[in-house]
Amino acid sequence: METWREMFLRCSEERDAKLRSLTQNIKLSQEQAAAPIRKTQLAYVDSAVKPPRSVISKQVKYGTARAPVVSPAARVAALKAGNVAQAGDARLRVAAGVRDNAQAQVFQPTKPRKAPMMAKVLSSMKGFKTSFRR
Repeated sequence: METWREMFLRCSEERDAKLRSLTQNIKLSQEQAAAPIRKTQLAYVDSAVKPPRSVISKQVKYGTARAPVVSPAARVAALKAGNVAQAGDARLRVAAGVRDNAQAQVFQPTKPRKAPMMAKVLSSMKGFKTSFRR
């Protein structure tokens, strides 16, 4: 029992309310889609990181190979627990992937040698440096 005017006003208000709710839902979904969600993913969680063959051979050649001090699984467990491991803790074990003595050596940097062809060119150019002045 309402007049046509009351029915028109009620329907128009319902339509406006529906439009407002839809625009609000669309705005919220657009904001959520626009904000990137950053996720941290860990690689090599349960195993030691293995370098490429060429890197391993160069590390053995120059004596720069070192074994990892803490296993990656122990690092993840420490991060989840939120505490720092103390010296002598069971989590601070050397990874089981140590293959030879070259990887267990202490880091001893060596002075890099010049390549043989470069040394030959530099020695042959010693006289040229002073003779060609412009």
